[in-house]
Formats: sequence, C-alpha cells, structure tokens
Amino acid sequence: MSLSRMKYSLSRVMEMLRTDYSYMKRLLGKVRENLRHINVEKLDDLKVIVRVMRLHADYVIDAQHPIEEVIYKSLQDRRPILASTIDKMLMEHAISESWLLAMRDLYSDDELNSLRNRKHFVTLGLRYCDHKMASLEKASRTLHPAIEVIFDAEDWKKVEARVDQIFSNLDDLNREQLEY
Repeated sequence: MSLSRMKYSLSRVMEMLRTDYSYMKRLLGKVRENLRHINVEKLDDLKVIVRVMRLHADYVIDAQHPIEEVIYKSLQDRRPILASTIDKMLMEHAISESWLLAMRDLYSDDELNSLRNRKHFVTLGLRYCDHKMASLEKASRTLHPAIEVIFDAEDWKKVEARVDQIFSNLDDLNREQLEY
C-alpha cells in the first residue's frame, strides 16, 4: 500500500458513490437498450421502464446530486482552481434533473395513454441515459481522482457529517429506497 493511500484512505461516502456509479451505469445501459427496442404501442412494456426511472429520479434528485454537491463544493474550497470544472459538473446536474422532471410529468397512466407522450418519454429517456452516463464517466475521470488525492481525514469527516444530514432529511420512504 502506498503512503498516499494510507494517508488519504477513501471515505465511506466515496465508496458509496463509486458503487452507485457502477450500478447506475449498468441500470442506465439496460434502460437505454430497452428504450431503443421498445414498442411504444405496448403500454405495459413502457410502464416497467417508467417505474424504474421514477425510482432512479428520486434517488438522483434527493440523494446523489446533493451528496455530490457537498463533495464538489468541499473540493472547490480546497482547490479553487477547479471551480470551472466543478461548475460544469453542477450544470450537468441541472440538465439531468430537467430531463428527469420532464419525464416525471409523463409518469401517470393518464399521460401514458397518449401515444405521443409515450414517444416523448422514450426520446427524453434516451437523451437522459446518454447524458447521465457521459456525466458519470466524466466525474469518474476528472473530479474523483482529484478528490481522492486532495481530501484528507478532516475533509472526509466534514463531508460525511453533511452527507449524514442529507440522509436524515429524507423521508422514510425514500430512505428505504436508498438502502439497497
């Protein structure tokens, strides 16, 4: 084990984020593949994807993005030179959330009864999956290595306290969904 690895051991938050990224990439890859081949005439097929995306949206908006914002803002405090990169990543959060919220408007059975809305959901879903997967990859390649090198035990202690607060603020239903 290298000295830097001993000094800057990863926190449970970063490990959780890595695990989430791995699951999310696989999930979005499967969703994207299903959306590419779905027959929008068959509402039942689409309803499964809608349920998956609803849970995914809740997690991303209520937990993943707020946790990343805590980490990224802490990184920016430590290394202001990274502000531009962090701002771009936070802008990607806003774009992702706008697509998730647009899809959320189409989740109800009434909305999905319209073939036009089903096609719109598929289009939004494909765009979202491509954008989110690229964003996850970008964060993994740029910000995460910087975080692992720059953060020390005190940084992680502060981040973990703020992340614990995010989880404690979630309602019981969301907390159960997040503990997988």
